[in-house]
Amino acid sequence: MNKKRQNSQVRNGIVDQYLKSIKDDKERMVCFLLMRRSTEEEICKAIKITPKELECIKLQIAIGLRQAGIRI
Repeated sequence: MNKKRQNSQVRNGIVDQYLKSIKDDKERMVCFLLMRRSTEEEICKAIKITPKELECIKLQIAIGLRQAGIRI
């Protein structure tokens, strides 16, 4: 196993903590739908946002997970 990869239990714990800290409903819903492997089109339709808004929310999520300690 690669030493640079995070232990999956540690990683899952970090993600759980991050998800609990999300205050914005749209961001929380995007996370939920992404974890369910919904397509971008399905996500935009489900929460009535534009593809550009989705990209901004995904960027916020990526930054938040990175700040929470998720390594890629």
